[in-house]
Amino acid sequence: MSTFLIKANADGSVLFSGELVYSAITPGLWEQSKEILTKAAAAIAINLNDVTQCDSTGVAFIVSWVRLAGKQNKKLSLLNVPAQMRTIIHVSGLEKLLPIL
Repeated sequence: MSTFLIKANADGSVLFSGELVYSAITPGLWEQSKEILTKAAAAIAINLNDVTQCDSTGVAFIVSWVRLAGKQNKKLSLLNVPAQMRTIIHVSGLEKLLPIL
C-alpha cells in the first residue's frame, strides 16, 4: 500500500506528499479532501513538491479537487508539479483545466 498525505498549512496552502497513485485514493482520503477544501480560503495553493510518484488516478484526484473548489467558488493553483505528473497532464490534454503555476 502506498503512503500519501495531505496537510493543510496555516498560510492557506496545502501540501501533498508521497505516492499519489491508485492505491492511495481511499474514501477516507476523499473525505479529508472535502473537509480541507471546505475550510480553505478563497485561493488554495497545492504544493506538489513532495509527491514522489503519480499515476493517472492521482491526476484524476487533482481534477476532482479543482472541480470541488470551483463548486465552492474557490480558486485552486498547483505549485511544483513533478515532471511525471506534467507528462500525464499533457498526454491527457488537461493543461487548460489544471491551473499550474
